[in-house]
Amino acid sequence: MKDYKTLPIAVLVLKIFAWISVIAGVIGGIRGIVMMFTALTDGLWLFAVSLLYGGLSFLYLYALSEVIQLLMNLERNTRKE
Repeated sequence: MKDYKTLPIAVLVLKIFAWISVIAGVIGGIRGIVMMFTALTDGLWLFAVSLLYGGLSFLYLYALSEVIQLLMNLERNTRKE
């Protein structure tokens, strides 16, 4: 990848952020479960929103990084003779 020096770095950063969002979602979900014992409504909302946000942001960021990787591979394969 001589032409695109920063795209592999961008792919790596997006994958790191995707995994960080999963970890944050799981931590928020665990905190929501703990809060359910003290305030049912608040804990339930925190649990649901954390898992939903963590899962969806992971899917979005990871898919975006894979699309960039796919396009880089496509470009590399079309230049081969």
